[in-house]
Amino acid sequence: MSEVAIPSSWQTKALKDVARWGSGGTPKGKNPAYYGGDIPWAIIGDLNDDIVFKTSETITQFGLENSSAKLVPADSVLVAMYGSIGKLGINAVPLTTNQAIAFAVPDRSLITTKFLFLALLNERSRLIREGRGGTQQNISQTILKPWKIPVPLLAEQKRIVEILEEQFSRLDAALASVRLVREKTVAFRLSLLEATFSPPHADSGWQKMKLSDVAKWSSGGTPKSKTPEYYGGNIPWAVSGDLNNSLVIETTATITEAGLTKSSAKVVPEGTVLIAMYGATIGKTGIASRPMATNQAIATAVVNEKVVTNRFLQYFLMSQKRLFTLAGQGMAQPNISQTILKAWRIGVPSTEVQEGVVNRLGDQLEFVHRTLETIRLITLKLEAERRSMLHAAFEGTLTKQWRETHHG
Repeated sequence: MSEVAIPSSWQTKALKDVARWGSGGTPKGKNPAYYGGDIPWAIIGDLNDDIVFKTSETITQFGLENSSAKLVPADSVLVAMYGSIGKLGINAVPLTTNQAIAFAVPDRSLITTKFLFLALLNERSRLIREGRGGTQQNISQTILKPWKIPVPLLAEQKRIVEILEEQFSRLDAALASVRLVREKTVAFRLSLLEATFSPPHADSGWQKMKLSDVAKWSSGGTPKSKTPEYYGGNIPWAVSGDLNNSLVIETTATITEAGLTKSSAKVVPEGTVLIAMYGATIGKTGIASRPMATNQAIATAVVNEKVVTNRFLQYFLMSQKRLFTLAGQGMAQPNISQTILKAWRIGVPSTEVQEGVVNRLGDQLEFVHRTLETIRLITLKLEAERRSMLHAAFEGTLTKQWRETHHG
């Protein structure tokens, strides 16, 4: 909780003293009479740090009456307690929520809805650190209700909200422009790769082979997460998030020899081509910069160097991302498999042609990589500016001049 000094005209109050708190519930999923009614029913996926106009699911009055779900009045603040801790929303209409969401009905004599929303947004990183549990971290109302926030007078709250909304609107516009440039850059990279590995270029004497003919394929595994002695060792352990279509130099996690031995994880040699098989990351690639293990969501390919180079194979796999994504559809979590990968067809030219392809694409993709890195840094700077404004607002420095003008 915040220990920052605040202006003398402000007060520090517990969240339970400025709002009425509660949480929702879930009607039994097997009873169709509970769902598809006229009452919006919010889950964490409906929260996006913005106004909640509609929810992905609805329940009936019967479902409301036969569960612990509660009707939340419009203009309340919604807070995610599980997994995506601290994700927020303000409901534009009365609704219900599941048990993973806490709601706060502000005492409007003390605090405005938007100010409470922004105060909780400012506290998010600290709330996340309070998360408890194993695979899915969570907080509770027991943590939220005594949580203290700085509370100025209502007039100053209104001014803080006005300034932040104006500045956040400017930042959102800048971020939207940056995202558009990123999307176009990624699309250019894919079109460049597709053009290289599609006819007529790939039909000019390129031998058609299966991916199983050009590399030895495998996948990794995950040591039991509840066994701490399996993690934090000297063996790099790659997950899909570590793949960025370049060399994998560092991994977010490491495992021990015990973790390797007691799981299906395997150490692959330096130069191994890696490709993500599950979810939104399907088709993302990497090349191991050193020996490392992977989890089961990554397929590994040790190339037959007499047939194909690892960089040529990586560029080919990158060019197939759109097709891999299509091949992985039809499941709750889209995924491809080694069976699909091994049977996938690749055109293999001579070593000399491969070298030319790799050199030409390498230069062009390096430019794309530098552009994407610049975009990443700009995005981080804009997000840091947003956090800085929030901190300034709740330390009192953002409205210092306004306060001096209006209160002497």
